Amino acid sequence: MDTITQLRAMGWQKVSWLIGADMLQILPTWHRAQQLLDEVEFVIVRRPGSEIDWSALPPPYQKLRSQVVDAPLIDIRATDIRQRVQQGKPIRYLVPPEVERYIGEHRLYSA
Repeated sequence: MDTITQLRAMGWQKVSWLIGADMLQILPTWHRAQQLLDEVEFVIVRRPGSEIDWSALPPPYQKLRSQVVDAPLIDIRATDIRQRVQQGKPIRYLVPPEVERYIGEHRLYSA
């Protein structure tokens, strides 16, 4: 919620937040989740072959059904990228060159 507050203070009228469908299932457990739900336009990205268990979500989260977009057939997960960096494995071709450079320069995800 702190990020949203800062963006609003900077003049952002609308904040969209992109999350994977796997995160949707735990969204109700996030800190101040209901307030986030009220303040943010969530966009839910569903990977090919994955299903969303809408019955497992509380009623206020049902409105997010209209916010689901299907991702193309590229099976790259942020978790996998972070793990590869932690293990010293290359991430070339998994992320844009600028992102790879930024991660390296700032030593993100390194142990």
